[in-house]
Amino acid sequence: VGAAGELCREGVNGRQFSPGNVAELADVLLDVTSSDQRLAALSRGSLEVLDDWRRRGDPVQGVRLALAHSGLLPPPPPVQPDPPTPLPASGVYLAKSPSRETTG
Repeated sequence: VGAAGELCREGVNGRQFSPGNVAELADVLLDVTSSDQRLAALSRGSLEVLDDWRRRGDPVQGVRLALAHSGLLPPPPPVQPDPPTPLPASGVYLAKSPSRETTG
């Protein structure tokens, strides 16, 4: 997909493979499904990558940053995704239900 390079980070929330390389695809699929812990870690990574992308991908923020860089506006505050990435109500992470562990 067009955003694969931006939204799939090798080993953080997924794996990448060469187009048309069936053996490499099979190795990647075996790796990501090797354990529930591996799937859980990749799922948590997806939430972090998505939050990061949403902060960096805000077009209005980009204009504000450009204006601040040229001295026309003060630096804007960091973008907070709205709505924020949801967490499970229980705070418990399950490999089959992507979410993020919480503490506190």
